Amino acid sequence: KATLTEALNTFQRVFSEVRFPAGHTSTRLALQSLGYTYWISGEQKESLKYFGASAAMAVKLYPARKFPNGHQDLADALQTHGELQSKAENYEIAKDQLQAALDVYRKLINVNESLRIKAGLARCHQELGSAFWHLEQQDEAVEHARAAFATYQAVYPDGHTEVVESAQTLGILLKAAERLDEASDVLRQGVQLARAV
Repeated sequence: KATLTEALNTFQRVFSEVRFPAGHTSTRLALQSLGYTYWISGEQKESLKYFGASAAMAVKLYPARKFPNGHQDLADALQTHGELQSKAENYEIAKDQLQAALDVYRKLINVNESLRIKAGLARCHQELGSAFWHLEQQDEAVEHARAAFATYQAVYPDGHTEVVESAQTLGILLKAAERLDEASDVLRQGVQLARAV
């Protein structure tokens, strides 16, 4: 932590707000790295502070007026912050961050259909499904889980563990929402996919 804190302090000095009012990518990445370090060491509250600062800086670095089609770095920063907020059971914050990330991914996919962007979009849907479920918004949860499953299938047409896991998640959510026929079909499909992987 000491080395990363020192690196962050150096970046904040070199890329000061006076010269870089929106921040700098190096500073943002140092904030994110510190966030990971605190997360791994079990210091969630401190970790989320750094991830929040990293996401906020990404929003300033990549404003819509300069990046009308979004930016991968912005989508990733928002998504990471949202995922970790969800793991910390801060579902409202998670939902907001993940929805913002999803909006960026949707813009990006209109101009660049790379597998990385599609996989990010799928993961974002998956995490949003989880956040909505915990917020007791079943219909939204199921729709995001369904979108994740469809997107993962498009990203990995020959099969992948992500496709299998998203099928299982969708099936479980459908079953919990008492949509048993749909759940059975999706879970059966997930078993078939698992055998193929």
